[in-house]
Amino acid sequence: QSKFEPQPTINPINQPVSVLLKEQNEQKKKKNQVVQTIDAVREVLVGLLDDQKQQYQMTTATAT
Repeated sequence: QSKFEPQPTINPINQPVSVLLKEQNEQKKKKNQVVQTIDAVREVLVGLLDDQKQQYQMTTATAT
């Protein structure tokens, strides 16, 4: 478990299994949304970096 995640204060003994599973599913969904967001941002940044590389190569090619 990462230290950034607030852990839900659940007493497993008093909770039925279905509630525990529901909690776990909710946490997984939240994680997946975060992961998808990070992946999307990464794609955009990689695309921008590629554009900059191409522009740099063009300017160095025309300068010489």
